[in-house]
Amino acid sequence: MPLLVDGDQYAVILDALEFAADTRQGFVAFGAGDCGKSVMLAWAAQEFEQGERRAAARDPAYWPWRVVRLNASKPKTPLELLCALYRTALDTDPMLRVRGRQSRQLRSGDAD
Repeated sequence: MPLLVDGDQYAVILDALEFAADTRQGFVAFGAGDCGKSVMLAWAAQEFEQGERRAAARDPAYWPWRVVRLNASKPKTPLELLCALYRTALDTDPMLRVRGRQSRQLRSGDAD
């Protein structure tokens, strides 16, 4: 998604981030290099987290959500993407278990 001069893409990214939080899902921003994705994502994350802090200040029982950003270099399989998300969110490699085999940790590039 290219960065537009009038800033419409900023609103789109923020809407996507808020929708992802509401539905407990993630979203992917992709596009050509140097089109402004990182800038838009940083802005949207800051706006979202400020909104979460305001909601928590109004209601002490509210548990604010946070944004976890992942820069993945083109995962080749769904398992590689899932493992990259797991590493980013939990700061550890996932343990992959296969029935009848010993557990092993998934290493970078190991997606069998």
